[in-house]
Amino acid sequence: MAPSFGEGSRGQQRSLISRWLSSHRLISFCVLRADLRRHRAWQEFRVDSRYDSLMCTLLVASRVWPETPLLVAANRDERLDRASSPPAFREFGSRRVFAPLDLVAGGTWMGVNDLGLLVAITNRFQPEGPSNPEGKLSRGLLVQRALSLANARQAVDTISTILASDYNGFHLVMADTSSAWIVWSDGRELSRNELRPGVHVVTERSFAAAPSYREEQLVLEAQRVGESQLPPMTALKESLRAHRAVAMDSTCVHLPELNYGTRSASVVRFDQAGPRSYHYAPGPPCSEAFEDLSQGMLDGFRSGDQSVAR
Repeated sequence: MAPSFGEGSRGQQRSLISRWLSSHRLISFCVLRADLRRHRAWQEFRVDSRYDSLMCTLLVASRVWPETPLLVAANRDERLDRASSPPAFREFGSRRVFAPLDLVAGGTWMGVNDLGLLVAITNRFQPEGPSNPEGKLSRGLLVQRALSLANARQAVDTISTILASDYNGFHLVMADTSSAWIVWSDGRELSRNELRPGVHVVTERSFAAAPSYREEQLVLEAQRVGESQLPPMTALKESLRAHRAVAMDSTCVHLPELNYGTRSASVVRFDQAGPRSYHYAPGPPCSEAFEDLSQGMLDGFRSGDQSVAR
């Protein structure tokens, strides 16, 4: 059963939402959030049809297990009516890439290329809302650009040269079997960080964008993942299905009243040679089963002439 947000009866919630929808193109509302001390605090959440919103939860395990140097679990949260297509082979520059596609603005939110580079993005929460969204480039194009490159270090060096003000805020993860990096922006300035070996949590509220009970819970989950002797694939999928009392505290988000929620989920595993498995849920992972796309991905890379062909 999908979790609710805020307090009051369902009829009261719908009435309130209807008044907002009828008077504002930019939907702005307050969601009641619980912190670890069980206090309640109001945080602002926005859904704006004028700009691209992107995947909002990433768990990145980099160099934790010798036979699995990279493991990424991710949920994509998005407007429910934004058109997209599932993972398939595409050409980004000279690289062969396995990735889904945003059919509205182009680009993608996550993918792997034929040289063993994984790239994934989340948006960054901006309390003031997007700055001039109609004049910004789609952040999904950053993923496409990074995936056209050879490795994580080359990708981070290239992305670090962009003009931050061309895009609304984002967190862009670039990783391969030997290193992992993140470039993030608040829409005004770029920052870059190397991700050391371990399990890292990235959401739209990371790097002090805003408090997040969801992220606090995911950090606890990441600690358990990092202590596992083997990659806990089942446990990671369960983490992506998690519901909590407040919808925006959930990892799997359901806000149909606002045309917003978790649209898909992915779990990608690398061995020392590169991407080895790709599991994809074509809807909320709480209700859609993960499909194993691994063989198709491997066959597609094998048919090319790149290094991950086996």
